[in-house]
Parts: sequence; structure tokens; C-alpha cells
Amino acid sequence: MKITKIDTYLVNLGHRNIPYVKVHTDEDIYGVGEAYSCGPDKATVEVIHDFEEWLLGRDPRDIEGLWQLMYAGSRFPGGSVVNAAISGIEHALWDIAGKAANLPVYRLLGGKCRERVRVYQSPRGNSPQEIADNAVRLIEKYGYTAIKMSPLPGNWHTLPWNQALRETEARVAAVRDAVGPDIDIGLDP
Repeated sequence: MKITKIDTYLVNLGHRNIPYVKVHTDEDIYGVGEAYSCGPDKATVEVIHDFEEWLLGRDPRDIEGLWQLMYAGSRFPGGSVVNAAISGIEHALWDIAGKAANLPVYRLLGGKCRERVRVYQSPRGNSPQEIADNAVRLIEKYGYTAIKMSPLPGNWHTLPWNQALRETEARVAAVRDAVGPDIDIGLDP
């Protein structure tokens, strides 16, 4: 099995684009991976295209070898952009390996470590009330028992620090009041 092509897709989530990778093989098996980064999304896509030249014709099941090729071949620490590109490609390679072996990827990685995984959702909004309303909607519609949100207003870096702190407090307080004490709230700037 050989890698024949790597496609990238920027998927718009409303507040930003997330790069996705699709690695194709000569056996009509493909793998998909998410290349989420804190860096510029378009830069991550360009790094993936650079790595494509290195990976064409190679066996996608040599995951560790290809990871080492990308990481060591980057010469300098690439930071979040290069690491995101490597991660997205690696996810796609594991997807291919699982499909080729007709096994779920978790089995290739040593098996289950739990029966269930708790998930959360991130409510968005421009005002404390809008975020709180969205949090309640997500909990009621999907049954989440936890949410994760940015406590900071979108323009926090342009505000006087005291105002940014007051708005942060208002956002968290509005969500806590709306969802009650039994829903866990995680904070992620």
C-alpha cells in the first residue's frame, strides 16, 4: 500500500476554520485527520502540502517512521503549525491502518481503557446572556453534563484590564446561573 495523494479541507466552524487532512492510497483506502492548531490555519495547510511531497509513494502503515520523517525533517522546532500538520496526517494514517486491518483504531493502540467517554460542548455568543442561552440549549437538546467556554470577551485584548475582568466575570456568572450547580464548566481562553 502506498500514499498517492493528500487533500486538505478548511472546514468553517463559524468562529474559525479547522484544517482537515485526507490521505489517499493506491488501494482505495483513505484516512481522515483533524489538523487543529492554535496557529494560522492556512499556514498549517501549506505545511501539510509540503509534507505531501515527502510522503508520496510511502507505506501509510509505517506511522512511526513517517512521523519521525516529518518531525526530524522539519529541522527546526516548528511550533503549533508544524505539530498540527503532523498530527492531522498522523490521525489519517491511523485511520488507514485501522481500515486496512479491519479494526477500530483503539484496538491498534492497545484496546479500550474505559467503556464511556464524557464529552462537552462549547457554547458561543457575543454577550453573557447569549452564551448562557446557548449553553442551556446545548444541555437541554443533547444532554451534556459539562460545557467548556472561553471566559474572555472576543475583544478582551482591546479593553482596559478592569473592564475585561468585569466582562469575564459576567460571562461566567451568567452561564453558571443559567445551567445551575450540577453542570461542570471548563474554561479555555
